[in-house]
Amino acid sequence: MSYLMKGRVLITLLFPSVFLSATGAGAQVNVQAIDAIMADYSGPTEPCCALAVYQSGETVFSKGYGLANLEYDIPNSVDSVFHVASISKQFTAFSILLLEEEGKLSLDDDIRDHLPEMPDFGEVITIRHLLNHTSGLRDQWELLMLAGYRADDIKTNEDIYRLLTRQQELNFPPGDRYLYSNSGYTLMALIVERLSGQTLREFTQQNIFEPLGMHNTHFNDSLNEVVVNRSYGYTRASKDKYQRSIPAFDTVGATSLFTTVDDFALWDRNFDEMEVGSSDVFEKLLTRGQLNSGEEISYAGGVGVTNYRGLEMISHSGADAGYRGVYMRFPQTDISIALFANTPINTQEAAFKVLELFQGDEYTEPAPGEERQAQLARFTEVPQDTLNALTGSYRAAESPGVWRVSRGSAPNTLMLRGDGGNFMLGATDEDHFEAVNPETRLQLSFFRGADNGRYLEIYMDSQPPIRADLAPAVEDLASYAEALTGNYYSPELDSRIEIRMDGTQVIAQHYKIGRVPLLVTHEDVLSSLAGLVLVMDRDETGKVTGFHASTGRILNLEYLKTSEE
Repeated sequence: MSYLMKGRVLITLLFPSVFLSATGAGAQVNVQAIDAIMADYSGPTEPCCALAVYQSGETVFSKGYGLANLEYDIPNSVDSVFHVASISKQFTAFSILLLEEEGKLSLDDDIRDHLPEMPDFGEVITIRHLLNHTSGLRDQWELLMLAGYRADDIKTNEDIYRLLTRQQELNFPPGDRYLYSNSGYTLMALIVERLSGQTLREFTQQNIFEPLGMHNTHFNDSLNEVVVNRSYGYTRASKDKYQRSIPAFDTVGATSLFTTVDDFALWDRNFDEMEVGSSDVFEKLLTRGQLNSGEEISYAGGVGVTNYRGLEMISHSGADAGYRGVYMRFPQTDISIALFANTPINTQEAAFKVLELFQGDEYTEPAPGEERQAQLARFTEVPQDTLNALTGSYRAAESPGVWRVSRGSAPNTLMLRGDGGNFMLGATDEDHFEAVNPETRLQLSFFRGADNGRYLEIYMDSQPPIRADLAPAVEDLASYAEALTGNYYSPELDSRIEIRMDGTQVIAQHYKIGRVPLLVTHEDVLSSLAGLVLVMDRDETGKVTGFHASTGRILNLEYLKTSEE
């Protein structure tokens, strides 16, 4: 065992022992059990990850798995530098809170006080709204996609800011609801730059990383920078072949932190020792957001503050291109884990399995799999034909999205996919269903209207019920599509989309994105399997004048019909 900076203990596997004792933490580490868990996620010639477990301020286990570079057979190690995607957000939030402590801003400031180029939406967006994802701002990645940026086009903070300053509407009034938006964290990076006179990279280096001794950590704001010990991202091109998958952007704030599991031990320890940041800063970092209704949400400052099996959990995951990651911290047991991957493995699943070895006796609630089986057992048996008859696409007049109901993977269940996520629901009788997860407050009721058309009502949290009608079939698709055919322009994105028939299918065509097949799920509502929903607009004569586009994190973005050519 080698002793590293500030007494951290790194366990190196020099001998094939089953257990290694961790100095200072008093833990027994079952190395073979951890290796067996991680063997499910990669082989020795594949990309995988680096993993570390921290307890009581010490690293009790850390190890690399798989390869960091496939071209040269370089293995992942505890010193491998990973792009950790949205795990970056807690450092942007922390920077904002450091500036607030200096008196340079308030979380309740109107963002236009610091970013006057942002539009006046008629509603005040505060920095706190950005912090908690309650701003109503449309998400930058989905805006870039609709604007025609491909995955391999380089994106910068300037590109994102230009799109955000062109926006004419919000998804919803600030504070009315929670909807994850990367845009807010990019804007906070710009606020840090304007108030400190330093880039986010420079500010965090001077005020966080260097004071903590995190010498292999930085916000990477240069795509082409040479980074020593970088772990390259990969995705599968086929069953037996990988291809490189590196994020093509120079944007920071919402993402782009480069770090190691070894460095992250110092950040994890800082939650207890507060070598950087006061108790007030940490209290605000971990304070959950609150909606205008008074409802508390689980998202705080760049981290979620939730409960896992009866224990409080502070966590965030990340996913960009071929990279995946998760950081979890359990204050009650003083155990944390960082798992950073350079290929799309299920990092959260792997982390929970490893954590089971360290704090299984501390959990006060059953494992998710056991709990799920117990929840499923309480539901009513429903005939297969009845379940099949409930499936289909449903449209709510007051909602921009389409709700899709399909069969669940377990008996007597349905899957509801739409605005807000994917939910498995179990039957309480043949027409009523509720979420399998008891923490998800969602119920579904099916009805038949006067014309024998089926509709459903969705009861979510304390909101009024949403009525959604089953999509009627479009009998003459070609004639229907003829009225939709044409070019459409978004003033907010300065982007054009063509809608037309292609053989027997309606498609949306963008000159860079290419061809996107659309389903006519309702009259004047078209949707793609990837979640793009177009609601057509008509004038008083019935002529199509445009549409409003929605995705998971964009609501009602206007496109105007231009020419028929």
